[in-house]
Amino acid sequence: MFNRTSTVRRLFIRPGQTLLTFSLCAATSFGAANYTSVRLGPTPDQPGAFVGAVALNNAGQAVGFEYVSNPNDQTLVLWNAGVPSTVPMPSGYQLAAPIFQSLTLMPTINAAGQILAPAIETASGSQVGVLFTGGTPVVIGPAPNTCRSTSTTVFGLNAAGHVLGTTSGGSCTIFWVWSKGTFTAFQPPEPTHFVLAGINDADHVLGVRCANVPVQSGCETGPIFKLEAGKAPVAYKLGANGISGPNNLDQVTGYALAGAGSDSFFWLSPTSWVGIPPSGPYSQQSCCYTNPNNAGYVVFSRVGAGPYAIMREGKDLGNIAGNFSTIPSPVALNDGMQFLAGDNLFSPAPGNCAPDVTSQVGAVQGKVIRDPSTGRFHQEVTLTNNGAPLTAPVSLLLDQLSPQVAVYGLRGTSTCSAPSGVPYVDLPASFGAAGSQVKIRIEFIDSAHASVSWTPRVLAGAGGR
Repeated sequence: MFNRTSTVRRLFIRPGQTLLTFSLCAATSFGAANYTSVRLGPTPDQPGAFVGAVALNNAGQAVGFEYVSNPNDQTLVLWNAGVPSTVPMPSGYQLAAPIFQSLTLMPTINAAGQILAPAIETASGSQVGVLFTGGTPVVIGPAPNTCRSTSTTVFGLNAAGHVLGTTSGGSCTIFWVWSKGTFTAFQPPEPTHFVLAGINDADHVLGVRCANVPVQSGCETGPIFKLEAGKAPVAYKLGANGISGPNNLDQVTGYALAGAGSDSFFWLSPTSWVGIPPSGPYSQQSCCYTNPNNAGYVVFSRVGAGPYAIMREGKDLGNIAGNFSTIPSPVALNDGMQFLAGDNLFSPAPGNCAPDVTSQVGAVQGKVIRDPSTGRFHQEVTLTNNGAPLTAPVSLLLDQLSPQVAVYGLRGTSTCSAPSGVPYVDLPASFGAAGSQVKIRIEFIDSAHASVSWTPRVLAGAGGR
């Protein structure tokens, strides 16, 4: 039986010391350098602090914590372009980030730069959540209830700024989504057994209905459920002990206990899953992996072999390259394929960017329409090549996309061309000849009701996006 905070544990230690992780892979020599790393160090006023960067957004901003000697006296830290700064907690509250992190990564940060952190009210000792928007904190919890529940735990934050959490204690646990000061309660299957994992941009909530009660003593393998407002819960066919937060495709990574060890899985859908990595006996699979990003990628480290590797939609794409002396456990992955491991931010190495051909491609955007069957919005876009033939692949970037809006089914986000963190989709292979025209449909998630607007940019040929 595993305690909830035992899933994929990572121990952070002082800068300059050897990094010890739940499974430290052997040092490996890589070929051509495809990735580079930046160490995410402590803030200047705490040069000897322990640090732990645990979550990452598409702009490459990371959040985590630091402390000098007392693990109970932690400070919330934001790394922006690798530079650390303290995020002050509101008066009367202190950060409650644990040393041992679970698959639900807290604190966390969304694409808009909002930060969600667990905290403790120092006067009462009660747990709450704190949401920072532009540096301004809002304390979240407890949710209104009639059963004297006071302890609030936050589990996730999406692009719309919606917060997922529970308020427990007393005689019950209330499950809720918070938005702009309003708590909306929901009831998962068998709530006394249920452990939340996270919320995606479409407001889909995923969690595990543990086989045992109470779940505080550890979650025994049980079914994964997806909860969506107005619809019946959807059960995933393979059970789990712990899972990551969901991406926008409702995919998760996680593990199920088996024999003396645990098996790691990537759930592609409620009915489809693969092992991590997908080859070899489950007992030999990796225990070190990230959440799936919104394009369906996962970064993991191979057991025994050492290097980081990438999979997408269940397919092993092979090892990534870089000059790394150790392979600490990868923990968080963004849509630009940047990932956190240990106290480092790993990024695709700078290279030649694909040429910008926007000036020769006409783009006509149709009306944005909501699909009531999915809750997503879609827009037809007609692109015409008004110039010379284009070299494949051709990618459409959505610059200046409305804040709090996400692209569903994106290929990734830009890391090479400026600005970075811009979502893009690849155009059909039939597009590119002089005078060619293609009509595509782009889907958006807009649970914040922010309205969808964007500016087209087109890149073509080999090189980074």
